[in-house]
Amino acid sequence: MTSSRANQRWIPVYPKAHNPDHPEKTRALLLVNRNIATDTWTRLDVDSPDVAAIRIETERGSIRIFCIYNDCTHNRSMNAVRNYLSSREGRRTGGRDNEDVWAGDFNRHHEMWDEGRNKHLFTRANTEAAEELLEAVAENGMEMILAAGTPTLRAFGTGNLTRPDNVFVSGGLTHAVDECRVIPEEAPPKTDHFPIQTVINAETKRAEVVKGRNFREVDWVKFGEEVEMRMRGRSTEEITTADELNERLDNLVDALQKTIENKVPEKKQSPHMKRWTPKGLSGRHGWKTSMRGAS
Repeated sequence: MTSSRANQRWIPVYPKAHNPDHPEKTRALLLVNRNIATDTWTRLDVDSPDVAAIRIETERGSIRIFCIYNDCTHNRSMNAVRNYLSSREGRRTGGRDNEDVWAGDFNRHHEMWDEGRNKHLFTRANTEAAEELLEAVAENGMEMILAAGTPTLRAFGTGNLTRPDNVFVSGGLTHAVDECRVIPEEAPPKTDHFPIQTVINAETKRAEVVKGRNFREVDWVKFGEEVEMRMRGRSTEEITTADELNERLDNLVDALQKTIENKVPEKKQSPHMKRWTPKGLSGRHGWKTSMRGAS
């Protein structure tokens, strides 16, 4: 995975060990909605390129979210999660009012979640690998919230439905889960995994709406007239000192700011604002202004 192409609605959160020079080693990514205030969440430094994690403050306390990719051939990702949870930082970011969410592709098959018809997957090796995951689940008080028997993958070759993906939450958070379901019809093209939608009832602080100015509809003739009116009576003598220059600049900035406040209406900025050209100037060579909204 190289740098993501998330649109302006989202902030990508990479694993601590993500290295853009070796993108094939990163297989986990979290996207945080920009409507969530940035001072309410922080990245957790789990030492794995396949685990992206954040801690977010909500009205019910802190919630740590771990996006996990666990390889079919080893258990290094889950070991990294377990090591983090038992580390000094893990204990600090945890605590009495803390809850956890583990979600992702665990690549483990077990009769606890796979359909019974997939008995061919319950080999000794697969079961032993799944038991390591179950040990981590038990020692951290996690509970599976995606209903058992719900498939999360359709094999390209055979069309067989299996369950390598899963969602676990802390026991104290289970009653706040409003929904956890698979949405096969929304699977992106050329993917065999199904999206999983999990809704947890926990409010957090929203980012402040940044208000901009609608410069597109400004009557620039009237704008210029007001700036000129506000600059009347100001000194026009030759500038000879730095103090005089600073004073002239302060006067000009003050006139412009007050004119903007008076002549340019406020508007809510959208993260999807398109480029624009000031009204009446479209097509004129040498003047093209663009603006992108911030959220």
